[in-house]
Amino acid sequence: MKNMSKSGYPFTDLRTGKRIHTPEEEILEVWNLSHLTPKNPLIVNTPYGVWIHDACPACNSPIDNWYMPYHCGYCGVYINWGEYVKEKEK
Repeated sequence: MKNMSKSGYPFTDLRTGKRIHTPEEEILEVWNLSHLTPKNPLIVNTPYGVWIHDACPACNSPIDNWYMPYHCGYCGVYINWGEYVKEKEK
């Protein structure tokens, strides 16, 4: 990969605000978000809308509202993200 500027790097991840410089950093960031459940839920306001990352209430697998907008991708339980946000804001 000679010219990094043409490949889309560097960029700032909208979900975490972390600056990504290489494909390896991007892979690591995606791995962390998809496989390591945060101790506290992440709710991030991005230019494209709210991004939520947490554990499924039924199976405790990592979920987020962009990749799993209606159901947990692991156990299939319905996730009502609107109610979820209201509950977390209390």
